[in-house]
Amino acid sequence: MSLWLKALAISTLALFAPIKAMVIAVFVLVTLDLITGLIRARKQSQPLQSAQFRRTVTKLASYELSIVLAFICETWLTGDLLPLTKLASGAVGLVELLSILENLNVISGGSLRPLLEKLTPAGDKGDKGDRGDRGFTGPRGPQGPQAKLPPPAALAPVVLEVLKAVPAEKIVAAIVSEPNGPKGDSGGGKS
Repeated sequence: MSLWLKALAISTLALFAPIKAMVIAVFVLVTLDLITGLIRARKQSQPLQSAQFRRTVTKLASYELSIVLAFICETWLTGDLLPLTKLASGAVGLVELLSILENLNVISGGSLRPLLEKLTPAGDKGDKGDRGDRGFTGPRGPQGPQAKLPPPAALAPVVLEVLKAVPAEKIVAAIVSEPNGPKGDSGGGKS
């Protein structure tokens, strides 16, 4: 390879270095969606078709291209006015996360609760009494901005309690159907 091609490749990589994490995150989410989709198809005894894999490759390419284009527009057109790259990667991430959750819901037999119970540590049954060290005081609480988040394993019992009270289908439906928040909250009204 000639010297100018190497220089062009290195310059291009350096140009897009700020969005490296977003590109990798989208790749990971699409890969997880593919894996959970394959497990879902196997559980439902559906045959695997090459068209499904081709669709995944096309989806990955279009997602990555949309993030790159948003980065270009943000860098040279809008500046700091609109965080287009974060909006694009956030939208892609949300779509893929919902798809993964749908697949996991089918894999777990219609409820994510058994899956979360498997992730909960055996000694922690998530009693409804005192939260003890699992409690979290946010950045505006008594501990101030240095408050530590609990480990994910400590959050699992809390998530299980929510899932016992509200089915996963209703949670997903609420997220999808009310993009502006709860009914009556327009987001820009007077207080």
